[in-house]
Amino acid sequence: MKSNLKKLFLIVTVCTTIIACSGGDDSSIVPLNQSENQLVGSWESLTTPHPNGNNNPNTYYRSFFTFRSDRTGINGFNEVISPVDQFSESNNIKWKATNTTITVTYEDNTEETGNYELLDANRLRGTFANGVVLTYTRQ
Repeated sequence: MKSNLKKLFLIVTVCTTIIACSGGDDSSIVPLNQSENQLVGSWESLTTPHPNGNNNPNTYYRSFFTFRSDRTGINGFNEVISPVDQFSESNNIKWKATNTTITVTYEDNTEETGNYELLDANRLRGTFANGVVLTYTRQ
């Protein structure tokens, strides 16, 4: 009987310790602000034909972002300028936003900030440091 009680006590202690340790301390997580909440999701801009594609309808420039609620995400682009000039890139990011700017931090710790305007719940216009303006649609 004592042996069974010892085993039960040991099992309860181990389970309590595991549950207590797995809770973690989430007090350092800052909730998303209202602007950030509106941006969570996947966004895409598609320009066809590609501006440098000599008006060929088979050329395009696609830019995309995914903003997750944990302030991580992906950004990238695909472009087809000609059958031999094709480029693609995507990066993992961390992000934050105000009601007019988005700041993206890349894995190498470089940062880019751009301005944006929500046109409606499913479209936003982004203006980048190089002056390029693109309209994105929620996917």
